[in-house]
Amino acid sequence: MLQDPGTQGTIVECYENPEGYAVDLAIPDDRLVGGFAYENVIINSHQLEIVNTANAFSQTNR
Repeated sequence: MLQDPGTQGTIVECYENPEGYAVDLAIPDDRLVGGFAYENVIINSHQLEIVNTANAFSQTNR
């Protein structure tokens, strides 16, 4: 699944070996209550940027 840079989500699990993160991505969808659909993906540290201490991030395009 490809996501645009700047897609926000929440880290829900961290893995050590190999390093990786399970992330719930928030995908805008005006048809749904709350305005978002959520997709769970596993990414590595080069694919995210931590933006605050609440574990929200923006996915980078690397």
